[in-house]
Amino acid sequence: MNESIHPEAAMLGGSPSEPHKSQVLGLKDLVLQSMLSLVLWQSSCLSLSSTRAIDGVPMPSRYSTAGMTKMLMMRMLMMKMLLTALCGQLSPSIMAFSGKFEFESEKNYDEFMKGLGVSEDVTTKARNLKITTEIQQNGQDFTWIQSYSGTNIMTNKFTIGKESEIQTVGGKKFKATLKLENGKVVVDLPNFHQTSEIVGDKLVEIFTSGGVTYERISKRLA
Repeated sequence: MNESIHPEAAMLGGSPSEPHKSQVLGLKDLVLQSMLSLVLWQSSCLSLSSTRAIDGVPMPSRYSTAGMTKMLMMRMLMMKMLLTALCGQLSPSIMAFSGKFEFESEKNYDEFMKGLGVSEDVTTKARNLKITTEIQQNGQDFTWIQSYSGTNIMTNKFTIGKESEIQTVGGKKFKATLKLENGKVVVDLPNFHQTSEIVGDKLVEIFTSGGVTYERISKRLA
C-alpha cells in the first residue's frame, strides 16, 4: 500500500470561524456609508443648483439639475462596482475554511480502502477512528491539523500555489503544491486526487485513487 494515498493518511482533512463574513460585511458597510454620503452631497448640490453657487462659490453652468443627476448616477454605479469587487476579493473561496470540524459521515469507504490494498482488519479499525480537523487560514497560508481519536495528531502547513512539505499520519513526507480552484483546496499526485471545500457548515472532502472515489463529510464545531 502507498501510505501517502491512504484516506486516513491524507494531508488534508478538513480556522478563524468564518471571519470572511464579518470582513465582507465591514466592507459593505464602509462602501454603503460612502454611497450615502455621496447621495447627501449630490442632493445638497441639486438643491442649490438653481442659485449656481455652493458656499459662495459660483457653480459652472454644466452643473445643471440634469447634469448633477447624471453625475450622481455615474458615481453610484462606480461605488456599486467597487462594492462588488471588494466582496469578491473576500469570497468564501478565499476565507471560508477556518474552523474546527468533526467527522459526520462517509461514502464508498470500504471500496476505496480495498482499492488501495488495505486489509479488512485495518479498514475496520480505521473506520472507528474519531477524526477531528482544525483549519487555521490566513489568506493563502493554511495550518491543517487532524486528530485521530485524540491519540495521533498530524499538522501540515502550506501556502496555496507554493510547493510545501506534507506529512501523512504514518509519518511519511513528500512535496506537493496545493491549489485553490473554485473554492476548493486541491491536491494532485500521480495516483491520488483530493479536493476539500466548505459547503454550508460542512467540510466536504473527496478522495480519488485508481478510479474509485471516497467522500468524507465533517460538521463544523466552531
